[in-house]
Amino acid sequence: GNMKDGCDSIVLANLEKDIREGDGLIWFLFSTDRSNGGGALCKSFHRKLPVRVFRSSTVSGRYAPPYLDDEENEEDDEIAYRYDGLYTIDAVWDVHGQETETFPCLGEEGWQTYFFTRVPKRPLEKEKHVAGMQYNKLGMQELWGEVQKMRGVRRPKKFEIPMAPIKLPAIKRVAITGHNASRKVGAYHPPSLEELQKKQREERRQQS
Repeated sequence: GNMKDGCDSIVLANLEKDIREGDGLIWFLFSTDRSNGGGALCKSFHRKLPVRVFRSSTVSGRYAPPYLDDEENEEDDEIAYRYDGLYTIDAVWDVHGQETETFPCLGEEGWQTYFFTRVPKRPLEKEKHVAGMQYNKLGMQELWGEVQKMRGVRRPKKFEIPMAPIKLPAIKRVAITGHNASRKVGAYHPPSLEELQKKQREERRQQS
């Protein structure tokens, strides 16, 4: 994405608590600055544009897709990626821990944390449809069922929404140096929505 059109997609990997990141599946927190994708995220926030979200195995935790088995090297399994649907940015905190609507963000002071929430599934009743709104194909419980299935859970449980943050602390300067200083949004280039839908249709044909 870019600052003109907004962010098309984001891949969650290696979330860092020291820069106020966390994952609740139905919501997540992601931090970065303008030069590393923050400008595009700012645009999506202000224009209320949905963002396609992918989770990788490196996210860790129970919401991450399991690593792919590498038959040639058991100690070097391949990272898996899972498309989890459309999310919108509902709130933004600046580096000092204050909610902000500043656009664009600038420099180190422009480090911001973005609060994403998952877009719901299209309601069955047409009168409840919101004109122009893009919906997810799977509802939250359906997505959670798929997540548990991928992880080999034999007795799937109902999804319970983890408590989302209300306030965030300031980010310490030392936390946004080193490897965090060069993080990028969209370092992995995921397949398009059309490609994903085509793959799903092929899988259904093979199963039938």
